[in-house]
Amino acid sequence: PLTAGDSVLTAGARSKLIGSEGSTLSAGEDSTLVFRLWDGKRYK
Repeated sequence: PLTAGDSVLTAGARSKLIGSEGSTLSAGEDSTLVFRLWDGKRYK
């Protein structure tokens, strides 16, 4: 779980940039949602 959590964060950040290519389209959508929730909790 710990490793997965870190992977999600890294994947989320890259998903936003790589999302344009479409290589991680599916992963990008999930990562974006998870990233927003995590980002909101961290800053808020």
